[in-house]
Amino acid sequence: MSISEEQVRNALKLVKYPGFSRDIVSFGLLKSIEIDNGEVKVQLALATNDPNVPATIKKDAESALRDIEGVRSAKVLIDIHAPPGGAGAGMAST
Repeated sequence: MSISEEQVRNALKLVKYPGFSRDIVSFGLLKSIEIDNGEVKVQLALATNDPNVPATIKKDAESALRDIEGVRSAKVLIDIHAPPGGAGAGMAST
């Protein structure tokens, strides 16, 4: 059975943004999905100064993806941007 983008999207809808009741998909954080022979890689983009937020989302998202039947490995890449108007408006990646 092959894994669909819809399955990946639905799994990620179970991941809540820390401190909010909304999920990371409805917040528009999901930028890309790659599926290759049981390996799933997703790209997210966050605007935060809190270093705990990306770590929590990454852990929760990878766990949700591994729960999809047929997934052999799950990788979540996160681009972190400083929030608008915040000090140090640079960009980092984890």
